[in-house]
Amino acid sequence: RVQQLRQRAVERLAALEAEESARVPKVEVVEPATTPTSPVSPLYARDAALVLASALLVALLAMGIVELFNRPPPQPAAVIVPQTWMPVSLGGAHASAALGMEVPRALLDVAAQSPASLPAPPVLPRELTTGEQKALLDAADDDLRAALALLSTGLTGQEVVRLRCGDIDRGAGVVRVTGAAQRQLSIPPNVLALLPDDGRPADSPVLTARNGASMSEADLDAALLYAAHDAGIEHADEVTVTALHHTYVAYLVRQGVRFSELVKLVGDLRADLLAAYGKMTPAGPRQSIEHIDRVLPVMRD
Repeated sequence: RVQQLRQRAVERLAALEAEESARVPKVEVVEPATTPTSPVSPLYARDAALVLASALLVALLAMGIVELFNRPPPQPAAVIVPQTWMPVSLGGAHASAALGMEVPRALLDVAAQSPASLPAPPVLPRELTTGEQKALLDAADDDLRAALALLSTGLTGQEVVRLRCGDIDRGAGVVRVTGAAQRQLSIPPNVLALLPDDGRPADSPVLTARNGASMSEADLDAALLYAAHDAGIEHADEVTVTALHHTYVAYLVRQGVRFSELVKLVGDLRADLLAAYGKMTPAGPRQSIEHIDRVLPVMRD
């Protein structure tokens, strides 16, 4: 009995081993393995050439787009027709060598003149707002407040520092301006009250410096700078005598005053400044000085 059981176990083991060997795949070696001499991938030389070619194409495309949108407008060609009256050389080289005659120097100078060589339009000074003018008056002392009152009635900085006490007629309410632009300005009583009235001689200056001498334009600009800083005005360095005079002129121009009568209030103005102020004038007919408000709003208080 034991021998029979052993025989069956041996047969079962043989069957199991036969089934296991049947499931193992069969391998056939076609070519033995060898050590590679070069990488299969990537191909560095080919890839580098492709990258360089792509970068070149992209650069050319970018240059073409930039040139397309930044192309300067076409300039008209200047053609010089030879004439028998042209006796001058062309830029130092005689045109007779090429044309059989010479070109006038005047024509060459006009043709060589570019827009960059033309005079630039004037840059107008800063125009102070009503709030900035009021803050400047509040921060100013008596002398500077008198200067501000005179500047707000049409006087220039040079005329203010040259003004003498005898030029102020309080009874008639006028200020006589001497110099190249002589005129007589009517001063409102509230503005006239800001001017000093301490019984000084008629030939003494209205504005005096700390040392008692006549104030100069530089001293007046320095006093304005101090007051502008104290008043908290932004860009205080732009608050100058010229800016205050420009503020008054712009106030009159925006009311449509006639330029022929404007000089009676503010003195002579350069032609380029008049052209710049002409852009501020409103539409419609111009007004005479009798029909405009000649007092700044800040000076009415």
